[in-house]
Amino acid sequence: PDGESPPEDKSMRFADSLIAVMSVEEKAGQMTNLSLRALASGDFWEDRDTLELDTVKMRKYLSDYGVGSIQNLANYPFSREEWRRNINLIQEFVAEHSKHGIPILYGIDAVHGANYTAESVLFPHQINLAASFNTELTEAVAAATSYEVRASGIHWNYAPVLDVARNPLWGRTFETFGEDTHLATQMGLAMLNGSVDDSLTGPYSTLACLKHFLAYGAPHNGKDRAPVYLPERELREVHIPPFRAAINAGALTVMAGSNAVNGVPCHSNYFLLTQLLKKELGFKGFVISDWNDVDNLVNVYQVAKDEKEAVMLAVNAGMDMCMEPYDASFTDHLIELVSEGKVSQERLDDAVRRILWVKHKMGLF
Repeated sequence: PDGESPPEDKSMRFADSLIAVMSVEEKAGQMTNLSLRALASGDFWEDRDTLELDTVKMRKYLSDYGVGSIQNLANYPFSREEWRRNINLIQEFVAEHSKHGIPILYGIDAVHGANYTAESVLFPHQINLAASFNTELTEAVAAATSYEVRASGIHWNYAPVLDVARNPLWGRTFETFGEDTHLATQMGLAMLNGSVDDSLTGPYSTLACLKHFLAYGAPHNGKDRAPVYLPERELREVHIPPFRAAINAGALTVMAGSNAVNGVPCHSNYFLLTQLLKKELGFKGFVISDWNDVDNLVNVYQVAKDEKEAVMLAVNAGMDMCMEPYDASFTDHLIELVSEGKVSQERLDDAVRRILWVKHKMGLF
């Protein structure tokens, strides 16, 4: 055909060309999401009033392991300038000390304003926005949040929360748009539209992350990270529509739920992550785990005997990026699993292709 190829095709061709020259170790690194604390001097949970990046740790994780994503912060909110300085130091280190110089994708929880940036505007939580029934207001809130997140040098926001809250005992109801599927869908779309200006590469755009897939807001006992028991018809009628609408509107990242659905943890649920999300809903972006939830397949759900088996279950189920905040153990396990044939090269390449495709579409390169 005449004319330029669509941007999506360019991004996919770019991703494929990079995958062709990457090692298994480099691919596993791209699938790893590490906390900023792991790159800082001192112990992981050490109280800090100033963050100092540790060059030894940076070399280990950013150069040797090739970690592809960083998230979170220290114990206090950074100023806008401090955010930009630290993220720029990380990006410059990656550009200078890694083989392919693949940029870091930095993520943060800005679910009601850029609350991890000092002097930013804090907005009401989603339940209050839902009570307004005002999609224009919700879109404006998301646009202001996106503006301040990007002003901090951060590209990726772990929002909106699309859980439909059907159990009033659940302690995270305030994070959601409430109990009504239609309202959650429309408010979610408004927040998604407000997060992006004319393109993902624009100065006021952030990459949205839909969470938590799936039915996180309907725990059986009302506790967080608790099991959900629902017929598939209710899952489809109540909990899937907000995600379907946002995916159709162009959302490119999804966070898996910390719950189990009908006895199967979401982080090891092939039906939810691959069959439903990627194949049936046509999701082209990548799926990230929630905080340390791959390990919880061992410690909480006890469906895996150790962390290595948990990594195998999660990645084979369709997990593309692991939020492994403390260290690069996920990376080590994944490399071993690929060499042992327990995770296929095809599954590895599919996950990395999705991650690189999103990074390229955002203009990070």
